[in-house]
Amino acid sequence: MKSLVAGELRAKIEESRKNSASCGKDFTLARVRSFQEADQKLQEACARLGIEKPHMIAAH
Repeated sequence: MKSLVAGELRAKIEESRKNSASCGKDFTLARVRSFQEADQKLQEACARLGIEKPHMIAAH
């Protein structure tokens, strides 16, 4: 097994943090997108059924 010097270990930890943050941001954006799509589908279904539904997402 190859031993790591402190600098290499720090670099690996820093790279891992960057990847983790990116994955977290991507995951959050995917969740928001999914929620927006579900809200749109619910609005369409309510419109077809003649049910008034409040908007869950504020329009900006």
